[in-house]
Amino acid sequence: MSEDTRAALNAFLFRTGEQSRRFMLVVASNQPEQFDWAVNDRLDQLVGFELPGREERERILLQYFEEHIAKPATSGEFLRQALLCGPVISTYHYQVPEGSD
Repeated sequence: MSEDTRAALNAFLFRTGEQSRRFMLVVASNQPEQFDWAVNDRLDQLVGFELPGREERERILLQYFEEHIAKPATSGEFLRQALLCGPVISTYHYQVPEGSD
């Protein structure tokens, strides 16, 4: 463990040695077994979350697609920007032939 990591761990352990109603610390990790034993000792509750199954993953992807791709693509603002920027983009590469001024 690096000196900086050890210093951060020591600061964390020093400040979390006693219970407090003024704040709550939520720790999330894909590998909780990698925590220092002193950190695990200070965690009052552990809540495990299993990976989503196939149906849950499909619902998550569908919800993301609808909210962040389909809905913005059909919104008035998106279409307005497309109409305003479309002619600019399409004429951007157009060059006037020489001698046609």
